[in-house]
Amino acid sequence: MIFSGLSLNKKILFSVFIACCVCASIAVGVSIHYNKAEFREGLVEKARTIHNQIDHAAEFVATQAGSRRFRNPINKNIHPLLSSLKTTR
Repeated sequence: MIFSGLSLNKKILFSVFIACCVCASIAVGVSIHYNKAEFREGLVEKARTIHNQIDHAAEFVATQAGSRRFRNPINKNIHPLLSSLKTTR
């Protein structure tokens, strides 16, 4: 076997080294996975915030003009996006 020619000290050091490598690779894999998930969640939340602000700004501009004719085209384009974002939450 591979370990037959090694001393006990070197066998223990080799085992510890292998265990450290396995633990480090698992830690790196887990951190990459959770960073991707948090990045996606943050990006979706940012998109929701921007669409919400656009919706409120459009309604504010429509009420400034005293007309509702601007509300319908803007809301018709934005509300499908907002409803799709709300369902993904």
